[in-house]
Amino acid sequence: MCAVGSAPKEGHMSGRNQGQSCMFRVARDDAERQICDKLKRKLDEFLELENYDWLLVEPRGHASSFITDLIAFLQSIFLSFTNLPPEVAQEACKSACEHIAKSVLNFMLSDDVKQISMGALQQINLDTIQCERMSTPKHKQLLDLFMTWDWPTYFHDYGQDNSKYQQVYPNTAIILLD
Repeated sequence: MCAVGSAPKEGHMSGRNQGQSCMFRVARDDAERQICDKLKRKLDEFLELENYDWLLVEPRGHASSFITDLIAFLQSIFLSFTNLPPEVAQEACKSACEHIAKSVLNFMLSDDVKQISMGALQQINLDTIQCERMSTPKHKQLLDLFMTWDWPTYFHDYGQDNSKYQQVYPNTAIILLD
């Protein structure tokens, strides 16, 4: 919280300087929020092109076209972030990667999806691997669990800090198992 007009302490900024610092911090936070919001809206345009075949027998062997296009877009956007303060660029990148990961998870958990084949899970895994080049989506653990069918490890390590699948929530796993 910015304390505007408070008495300056020895060795600290004056009230006026604190107010200016606060003003710039608020402006930077607002700009960061706007960048993230606009970036998410643009990402949603790519994500709307999702067309997973949930009963796919075999994965295509390469990332889905909407993921390839999305990554190419993000790479060009991230290159343009070189003029931004590093912490703003990092927050925008982090926000974008988290948005993509949540969206892909929501595709799988949608009420419209009644059944998911191993081929579809393998295709999503390929797409996630492509996205990992920019960041490590935390939902990758869920895919790894289903791809390896490593339930004994999941149940044995559940709730432990060093669990291989610590980001896999039981409710999410149950929905996919159904």
